[in-house]
Amino acid sequence: MEDKIMTAETFVRKTADSKEGTMTTPSSCGPFYRAAKDYYTGGDLEKERLFAAGFVHGQAEKVYIGACRAAIFRPSTPEKQAMVHGIAHVAAVMYGLVVLTIQKEIWICKPEDEGNVEELQEMTVDSIYWHRYRGHLCGVPLEEIDEHFHLRRGAREAAD
Repeated sequence: MEDKIMTAETFVRKTADSKEGTMTTPSSCGPFYRAAKDYYTGGDLEKERLFAAGFVHGQAEKVYIGACRAAIFRPSTPEKQAMVHGIAHVAAVMYGLVVLTIQKEIWICKPEDEGNVEELQEMTVDSIYWHRYRGHLCGVPLEEIDEHFHLRRGAREAAD
C-alpha cells in the first residue's frame, strides 16, 4: 500500500500528467465560508467571532483526527487579525497542532506535516501545482481539485 503522506516534489511528479482542472462545480472553500458567515452573522462582529471560533474548532478537529493533513485560514482586516490568536490557541493548545503563517495565510497541521506545509513557500503562488498541493494537504481528492477555480471566483480574496 502506498504511503498517503507525500512531499510536494513527489506530489507534483505524480500529478503532472493528470487533468488540468476540468471541474465545473466550485471547489474552493473561501467563498463558501464567506457566504455562510455572512448568512449566519449578518455582519455582526461578535457573531462573526463565534462563527469563526466554531469553524476553527471544526477544522482543527479534522486535522487532529486525520481526516485531512492541514487546514488553512486567511483573515484579512486588522480587526480580524486578532482571530489569529484564537486560531493559534485552538490549534496549538487544545489540539496540539502546529500553526504556520505561509504567504499571508494561517495553516494548521500535525507536527509531522509541518515540513510538507512549509514546502508551499517554494512553489509559485497560483500555479497549477501550488493549487493541487494545497488541495492535497486539505484533504481534497486529486480528481476534485479545480486548479482554475480561483480564476473564476475568489482569487486572493479574504475568506473572512
